[in-house]
Amino acid sequence: SNINPAANLQSRQFAIRLRLGNPGKLLKPGMYARVAFETGRTPAEVAVPREAVRTTDMGSTVTVIDQEMKAENRTVELGVSDDKYVQIRSGVKPGEKVVTMSVSPVRDGQTVRQPGQGGPNREGQGRRSQ
Repeated sequence: SNINPAANLQSRQFAIRLRLGNPGKLLKPGMYARVAFETGRTPAEVAVPREAVRTTDMGSTVTVIDQEMKAENRTVELGVSDDKYVQIRSGVKPGEKVVTMSVSPVRDGQTVRQPGQGGPNREGQGRRSQ
């Protein structure tokens, strides 16, 4: 029924009032709700988590993992983004695996493991004998 045309300067949110039917009397005075409106939709063949994209002065790159689990850093063209994902217009094909998190930077040609795949037994490594 009402939309405040100006956003709150700190929260960047707009206050609105709306009228709802309440046939089951489930809504009570003082209740509130958070609502998200989809204002647009962009079809994207490839979208990756924001964490997968590294942007520098030279451009944006994504690390792709091939069938042999070898890393390849690729330059990508970015499209639209939201708070979680970034559209990739070129540089990554649908279905390709990308690195989203890594303890250290992944180099071209480096062999990688997926989480939970295990690896060499490192028991005792880094411990001092007593």
